[in-house]
This record gives sequence, structure tokens and C-alpha cells, in this order.
Amino acid sequence: MTRSMARNPALIIGLVLAAAVGAVALVSLVWTPYDPLKMAIVERLRPPGAGHPFGTDQFGRDVASLLMRGAANSLVIGFAAVGAGLSVGVGLGTLAAARAGTLLDDIVMRAMDFTFAFPAVLTAIMLIELIGPGTGDAILAIAIFNVPVFARLSRASALSVWTTDYAAAARAAGKTRTEITFSHVLPNIAGVIVVQASVQFALAILAEAGLSYLGVGTQPPNPSWGRMLNDAQTFLKVQPLLAVFPGLAIAVTVFAFNALGDGLSHLIDPKQRNDDR
Repeated sequence: MTRSMARNPALIIGLVLAAAVGAVALVSLVWTPYDPLKMAIVERLRPPGAGHPFGTDQFGRDVASLLMRGAANSLVIGFAAVGAGLSVGVGLGTLAAARAGTLLDDIVMRAMDFTFAFPAVLTAIMLIELIGPGTGDAILAIAIFNVPVFARLSRASALSVWTTDYAAAARAAGKTRTEITFSHVLPNIAGVIVVQASVQFALAILAEAGLSYLGVGTQPPNPSWGRMLNDAQTFLKVQPLLAVFPGLAIAVTVFAFNALGDGLSHLIDPKQRNDDR
């Protein structure tokens, strides 16, 4: 395992960057250089310098503090949305696989096709009419988008497990489909699910930033990278770095979890592990 990791730079880079972003988010919950919600108009649009390494925004708020708290906001939404989508999607996918070829299987997969037809942004816009804008709206919209992704993947992976000899032996021994799903199917598809979760997390960060940028995600005054980009566009000629810093934060975080997903895929792929030996 250690040797495989040493030959897997994507995994190392992804782990380091993801850990760094996570550490910043955790620290921001207890400490930031300044109160990210406190306005100081006399300090507005200050360039990076002593006291404010990333400058200040149009309200005089410290950009570094906003970025730190925005990291926590993005990660919380990402974990909540992907976690909910994974739980529901894997449950439906493994259920469909256990009943492959039946009416239940067909109903579940057609429902997933229907859900997948609605993009996350369109779903959020529809939900805003029902529950209003906010963090919960963004989490729900991104979670709904993730359900069919995990349902399709888990069903396809589970079907391959159901054709194995040990699954047939378990059926012959009198185990129920539910018992086989928990004892054989889920443990054998867990690696694939974890890899996909890492990729979906990167997409969730992008989706959250996009929704906040459009005004249907995290609402002010709560810090959000997407909201910071939206606010910065008015002051691009005066202080262009206001858009650069949140843009870099989004790019680095998305890259980190994409690299982590690629690295994990390489690590759990039997063919690639054999090549590393």
C-alpha cells in the first residue's frame, strides 16, 4: 500500500491539498484574523498589505477571513449534499440490483433517469419558489443531483457482485437478499463509491459556488466563495484581486478532490496495483 502511494502523486497531492483546505475550514470555526461579518467602511477596498494580507472588500471586511469562513461553508454544504445523495442513491441502487429485472428495478431506474434530467441549478431555482433561498436550498438541490449518479453506479457495481460464486453460495445457504447486500455487495462496491464520492464532492463545491454566485445559495452576510465572486465583479477595475482570491480558492479545492479521486481510483484498481509491483 505504501509503495503504491509513493508511485501515486495524484493521491499525495490530493490528500495534502484537501487536508490543507479542511484545516483552514476547521480553524475558521474558532479563529479568523478578523470578524468576517464586521464591516469597516473606512477600510474598504484596501489592497493586500500589512494587517490585511489579501486586502479588504467593498464593506471593509478582511478578505482572508472571508475566504477562511467561506471554506467552512463550502465544505459543510459539500459533505451534507454528497452524503445525502450517496445515502439515498446507494440505497436505491443496491435495492434495484437485488431485484434486477423486476418492476421495482425498472421503476427505480426510470425515476433516476427523470431526476438526472434536471440540472442542479434548475432544481435550485425551482426549490427557491417553494422553500426560499439559502444554504438548505443549495444542499437539497445538489443532493438531488447526486442521487441518480450514485444510484446508477451502485446498481452497475452491485450487479457484478450478484453474479459471483460467493453470492450464489450465500443464496444457496439461505441468506436473504438484504443479508447478502449488507454482507457481500456493499463491502465489495465500497471502494468504487468512495472514489465517486470524492469526484462528486469536487462538483458539489463548484455547484455551491455557482448557486451562491446566482444568489440562490448561501445568503449574505454569511461568507461564500461564490458570493464573493459575485460581489467582486462590480469592482474589477478598482480591485481585481477581489475576484482572484475566491476564484483560486475554488480552483484549488476542486483540483484537490479531483486529484484525490484519481489517486484513489489508481490505488484500488487491481490492474494498476499489479503494475506498481
